[in-house]
Amino acid sequence: MKASEGYTRLEPFLISRVNIREDEIPPENLELAKEKRRVLIETLADVDDVIADRYLMEEEPTVRELQVYSLL
Repeated sequence: MKASEGYTRLEPFLISRVNIREDEIPPENLELAKEKRRVLIETLADVDDVIADRYLMEEEPTVRELQVYSLL
């Protein structure tokens, strides 16, 4: 089982308890944010087959796939 699959049943419960805020990244922090996102995706690829497949295919994981991990 892929790590992200185990939380599918809990997702509605968890999402209702998380406040996700979207905002513009200040220009002076943009490069740092891109680097941190790259490291996050590489790290998740080590533990999740779906994200690993996307990483190896040089595709971006979906926001939904990444949100599963923010809910843990």
